Amino acid sequence: MHPTLRRASSVCAVLVLAGVVPGCGSTKLDRARAAQVLSSAKEFQAFQTVKLSLETPVYFSRADTPIYEAAMRAEWLTGDYLPGGNGARYRLTDSGRQVLSQPGWAVVGPESRQTLHIPVARREVQLVTGLSEMDKNNYLVEFNAAYRLTEIGQNWAKHGIDFNQVSAQSGRFNPEETAELQAHLRLYDDGWRVVNITPRGRP
Repeated sequence: MHPTLRRASSVCAVLVLAGVVPGCGSTKLDRARAAQVLSSAKEFQAFQTVKLSLETPVYFSRADTPIYEAAMRAEWLTGDYLPGGNGARYRLTDSGRQVLSQPGWAVVGPESRQTLHIPVARREVQLVTGLSEMDKNNYLVEFNAAYRLTEIGQNWAKHGIDFNQVSAQSGRFNPEETAELQAHLRLYDDGWRVVNITPRGRP
């Protein structure tokens, strides 16, 4: 083999092992490779988040009130009742600042009003259960997926929050539920990509 080609081949192998270049190396699709491709899809990179509004009135009629109550039990928040007792204005405690004030979580608005967007879970591929070849460049992949709580999500759950009963910013989710899904994977010049993901059995 030409020395330049040998070096390129070695670099390719390293990049494949590191997951940097999914299209480098063999284009064969098996269950392990399908799981790697699925895990790199945007659906499995985005976090489910909860939103906390600070230094602004929060009314107890809101669907996300249990999130604030759990944060109070964890001593991450303290609050002052609004006149009439139908809401409160919340502030971070010293403990809350340590736990919740992480880079990228806070959006500061006017008059020092702050909104925290806190990642509490992310969906993960659990198991690829089947591959169906449509043609040499297209596969239908059946798999199971579930939400895994982040460390902060686990801490919240320990203080009594049921994430299936409250509104997360990007929708409701149940960390105890396993979803049966299917995905269309297509082979491009740079490797396999996810075309779409749908509930299993849906066209």
